[in-house]
Amino acid sequence: LRIGLTVGAVSVRVSSETALRPLGPDGTPMPGSPLALFWTIVADGPALALVAADGWRSSRTDLAGFDAPPGGTGRSVDDRPYRGRTYVLRDRTGITAIDQVGLESYLAGVVSAEMGRRDSDETEALAAQAVVSRTYAIRNLGKRHADGFDLSATVVDQVYGGIRADTPLGWTAGRATSGNLPAFRGPPTPPFLVSRRARWPGRAPRARPPRGP
Repeated sequence: LRIGLTVGAVSVRVSSETALRPLGPDGTPMPGSPLALFWTIVADGPALALVAADGWRSSRTDLAGFDAPPGGTGRSVDDRPYRGRTYVLRDRTGITAIDQVGLESYLAGVVSAEMGRRDSDETEALAAQAVVSRTYAIRNLGKRHADGFDLSATVVDQVYGGIRADTPLGWTAGRATSGNLPAFRGPPTPPFLVSRRARWPGRAPRARPPRGP
């Protein structure tokens, strides 16, 4: 899943406890780029430029990525930690940041963000939310393809808080309901408990992250 974290930002900061090297549009390390604990991505005319902690600046690019560090610690986008791979791309008004993450990790960042912190005697409610959130994600895969991602991390789709929103009970709810989709001879049934939706301005980014999990 590709989750849009921010759209139209003036700048985006990507950081980690271990040094990061940016990836170019072809998925290989940017030539000459150093390892750095944080990178600042800024608009450079109609494209992007990446600035390392030591001041090194990349040439213009439409799309850049950052792999998740080993060990599952994730890396942060504007000081909020996420799992998976981070992508940044130029949109019409600024910069879009995207978290490309597996479905179950996505659910872990959604269930507790949508439901709030719950007690251990509320596992059924969390499990129901996990089923609803999984159904919504699968049914709406590619919904915001024109923006370069699948779903927004805000209430226009489902609130996604990344690692900071993870809870043990949220993970348990996701694992316990893995593969559970309300369906009948067709695509997943529309969920009856979904986040509020709103119109999203159309955008046509120059490049999109490659399809992943």
